[in-house]
Amino acid sequence: MSIIKKNLIFVLLCISAISQAQNGKIYLLIDSGLAIIENKAVMDGYYECTLTVRTSGSTDAYSFTLQGDGIRGWEDTGQEIDVKSFDIYDKEKLKKLAPCDLHQQLSDKQTIFVKQDPVSGKYKSWLPFYMSTSKNRTVMKQKSKI
Repeated sequence: MSIIKKNLIFVLLCISAISQAQNGKIYLLIDSGLAIIENKAVMDGYYECTLTVRTSGSTDAYSFTLQGDGIRGWEDTGQEIDVKSFDIYDKEKLKKLAPCDLHQQLSDKQTIFVKQDPVSGKYKSWLPFYMSTSKNRTVMKQKSKI
């Protein structure tokens, strides 16, 4: 391989690594404050999860897709993680962000769900795929039959 090709490949790899490093990660703490309101299987081994964040006057829903292993649900397939070195976003931190800023961060960064096991106290993590945002979502329950 010529020196020019090697240098070009090196430059492209550096640019790729820099752009990936700039994006970073956002860790979302899944607990009673930031709960998954919908958790449904969309096909074998894949789950659609929706989180809601209520800010001043609006409730926005953020949809994610998670992958299980085809046998167990996604919550049973998490990897243990040490959370001491990460900036974890809980409900209070998310409320401080404007909805468009949160959408931008979820779009640009790799989202990681973090949840504490109530028995062991250890944290598990999952890598969901961010799908979309629904603005001003209202969940309504029908009280009478049609």
